[in-house]
Amino acid sequence: MNYLAFYANRDACAMIEAFKASPHYQTKDPAHIKKAQRPDYLLRTAQKAIDDCSRTAADKMLVSPTAPAATPYVSKPEQDSPCILDIIAPLTNFKECEAKWLVEGLIPAGQITVLASDGGVGKTTLTCSLAAAISSGTRCILDPTDVAREPQKVLLLNAEDSIRAKLAKKLRLNHATKENILAPDTTADKAHLESSMKIGSPEFEQVIRHVRPALCIIDPLQSYIPPHTNMSSRAEMRQCLQHLTALGEDTGCAFVIVCHSNKRKGASGRNRISESSDLWDLARSVLMMGFTDDSNVRYISNEKNNYAALQPTILFSINDDIPCYIGETNLKDADYIAIATMRSVHRKPDEPINQALIDAVLSYASDDIAKVPYQLIAADYGEQIWGTKRPKSAIDAIQHAINLAGYTVQANYTMKIKGKSTKGILLSRIPAATEE
Repeated sequence: MNYLAFYANRDACAMIEAFKASPHYQTKDPAHIKKAQRPDYLLRTAQKAIDDCSRTAADKMLVSPTAPAATPYVSKPEQDSPCILDIIAPLTNFKECEAKWLVEGLIPAGQITVLASDGGVGKTTLTCSLAAAISSGTRCILDPTDVAREPQKVLLLNAEDSIRAKLAKKLRLNHATKENILAPDTTADKAHLESSMKIGSPEFEQVIRHVRPALCIIDPLQSYIPPHTNMSSRAEMRQCLQHLTALGEDTGCAFVIVCHSNKRKGASGRNRISESSDLWDLARSVLMMGFTDDSNVRYISNEKNNYAALQPTILFSINDDIPCYIGETNLKDADYIAIATMRSVHRKPDEPINQALIDAVLSYASDDIAKVPYQLIAADYGEQIWGTKRPKSAIDAIQHAINLAGYTVQANYTMKIKGKSTKGILLSRIPAATEE
C-alpha cells in the first residue's frame, strides 16, 4: 500500500482499485480475502499508507527533473464503478420492518430454515407436504389453523430421490398444484447443466431470480455445496451460505435446507446437526424431527427462532405418505432424546430378567429411602446373583422393573459404612399421585 500511495498520488480509491487488481490480492488465502472484504479494512490500510507517504510521484518528478519520467497511476473512476464507500450509510437510510413469514412462526420468508432428523423419520414426506401446501395455497401441519395464503411457486432441489419414481406421488397425494412446482429435469439435461447448480454459482442465482419461488427446498445440503468447499471449515461454510442469505433477502425466497442428524449418543438440538455449526448460526429457524416413545407418533421441535419465540412442538403421524396433525406439546428435542436414551438402557426383549436380583434389591426397600451397599447384597445372596455382569449393568437391566414396583434406583451411589466409603444402590419410593 505504501508504494500505491506514492504512485497513486495519495488517492485512496485508486489505491484500493489497484490493490484488488494486483496478483498480491488475487493469491491471498480465503481468510485474508474475507478480512480484506470488511468495509473498513482496506480504507483504513490505505489511509495509513497515505499518512506514511512523504511525497507523491508527481513531487518526485518535480524534484528530480533529470530522472526517467515515471508514469504515475491515475485513477479513472467510471460512472458505474462500485466503491465500498457507496454502501456505507447512516441509520436513517434503514427502514424498520417486521419479519415476514412463509409459515407463521416457523419458516421466515427470505431466510434460511434448517430441517434435520435421523434417516427414516419422514423429512422428505414433510417437505413434499409443505411444497404442496405452498403451491396450492392450502394449509399444512406446520400452519396455524387460521392460515390463508395465495398459491406460490416452489423450487424443489432433491438430489437423493427421483421426482418421477417417488416425489411426484407424494406431491400428488398432498394435493400439490403441479404447475407451481419446478425441479431440474435430469432426463433432458444432456449437457449436465444441473451439476453447475451449486450455492453461490451464477447458475444457481440465475434460476432463483428467473423462477422467483416463494420456497426453495435443498435436500440434502451436501449435494449443492461447491466441490471445493470444506464443510468442516466454519469460514468456508459461512462464506458459501451467505450467498443464500443475500439472495433470499433480495428475492424473498425462503430456503429450507434438509440435512441428516449425527449419531452422537444423547446429543440434541445444535449438537445433532451433521454439517458445520455455521449452518445453525446462519439459519434463522431450526426444526428437529424425531420419533416419540410411541413409534407411530413423530415430532417437529422448533429449536431456534430468531424472529419469534420458540413455537410448541408439533406431534403428527404419517399415513399413506400424508402427514396428519395430532396435537402439540411443550416437550423439545432434548426431552425426547433423553427418553430414548433411558429406554435404550433397559433390557433387550430377548434378555431374561434376573428376578432374584430384583427381589434382593426390593427386600432392602423401606417406606421412603434405603442405602444398600453392593457388599451387603453379595454377603446375603452371593456373588452369583449379579450373573456375568457388573453391578451397574445389572441394575440398568432391571431398573425398569424396579420402577414398576414403585421405586427409583440409583446405581453406584457412594455411601459410608463404618466410616469407610463404599459403592451401592439408593432406593427411593416414588411418591403416589394425590387427587385434588
